[in-house]
Amino acid sequence: MASSSQPYEFVFAERVARILERGHVLAYGHRDYCGMGLTYHEGRFYYGEVWDGQLLLAENMAQCFESREAFSLWLGSQSDASLSRQDKPDSFYHDNQTLSRARLMDFVERYESLSRIDLQRWIQLWGKLGVKQVQEPCFGGLCAAYSEPRRAYHNLHHLEACLKELDGVHDQAQQPAILETALWFHDAIYDPQTTSKNEELSANWARDVLEEADAPKDLIKQVRRLILLTKQHVPDKTPDAGLMCDIDLAILGQPEECFWAYERAIRQEYGWVNENEYRQGRIRVLETFLNRKSIYVTELFADRYEAVARSNLKASLERLAGK
Repeated sequence: MASSSQPYEFVFAERVARILERGHVLAYGHRDYCGMGLTYHEGRFYYGEVWDGQLLLAENMAQCFESREAFSLWLGSQSDASLSRQDKPDSFYHDNQTLSRARLMDFVERYESLSRIDLQRWIQLWGKLGVKQVQEPCFGGLCAAYSEPRRAYHNLHHLEACLKELDGVHDQAQQPAILETALWFHDAIYDPQTTSKNEELSANWARDVLEEADAPKDLIKQVRRLILLTKQHVPDKTPDAGLMCDIDLAILGQPEECFWAYERAIRQEYGWVNENEYRQGRIRVLETFLNRKSIYVTELFADRYEAVARSNLKASLERLAGK
């Protein structure tokens, strides 16, 4: 186990820097809480104080680095001991150290594999939508929402998987930018205890952000419709409705190991439901899909995932029934 005085080292610091460049922020904090964090803003790296969950960039509150190399050299030379803030006269400060090897490792493990959850991709999406007012701050808000502790499946990894599926069928989409926007927002609001409202609230968040950017009303309407489709996964005549539903359900047709991890994650999200009630409810959900003529709407997804999805669902139903 690394000692508190062992440097983080340059190679590890570089990994942290690359994640920061993708728009992710290391900022632990809440009301009346002071800590330290890392961010990348307008081409510079910052190590600064965090208040109310926001990293302050003011000169007297943050240390600025002009390049990735400069930042990585600095962070790589640091250690838990050097960043402990024990020199602060007030225990309120040095007891609230929020940058350590453990938290840096957690940051890397959480975000390094999410290559598509990227600020530049988000900014480019707004250009593809033809909207002049890029909603850059919303990227952080969405990432924070998808990172809520209560999410075991409907998190950034699910969003990453959806974007990966989209990238594979991009040429098949009629309006790929609108479809991608809907995917970014489709689980933005997720509370298992209020499942009847999640899609509507997510759609409303997308609407509010798009309205603030002066997006065309028809574009906003289509994004909302696509998001609302993920409640029942029954497509309407909205362009790319079939792809929207199929992308969200692609998990059902994944290899066994991935599918069972998904099933365990869903159970974790519904941890407040007793076992018998959960089994009955889950059986109803899975039977709804299995009873369809085809789980997937588009020929592309049906050819790719239908057979495996049906096998997975049957196996899950047998397990839920205790067979």
